[in-house]
Amino acid sequence: MHIENLKKIELSLHFEAQPEGADICQLSFIYGLSRSGLCPFEEALHQKKMGESLLLVIPRNGLPEFFGHLYPELCGKLKLPGDAADLVLNVSVKAIETPEDREIVQAMAQSVGHGCGGSCDCGCS
Repeated sequence: MHIENLKKIELSLHFEAQPEGADICQLSFIYGLSRSGLCPFEEALHQKKMGESLLLVIPRNGLPEFFGHLYPELCGKLKLPGDAADLVLNVSVKAIETPEDREIVQAMAQSVGHGCGGSCDCGCS
């Protein structure tokens, strides 16, 4: 099985040069459900298989655009390293599965607004 629209995927994310003691971030979502289309992060994941890894170089000031609709969920989880201009992100595909219909409906409802109320500094308020 590979990553494609409407597959539930689980990833582990880790920035190289992360602060000591920083945990690996786990992210699980249904691929391809954003109302604005695939973000660059999702495009990089397309067709990857379970167990595959990839290395992504992201401009520090481009994180919101790179992660798109996933950024609000990630902004509280990711611990950014130092003050490097470009961030090197290791991504590993941990699981790919077909979600239940109710999971798709829930993810679609959440895509309307993530509801953080501005507490994550993502600019949604």
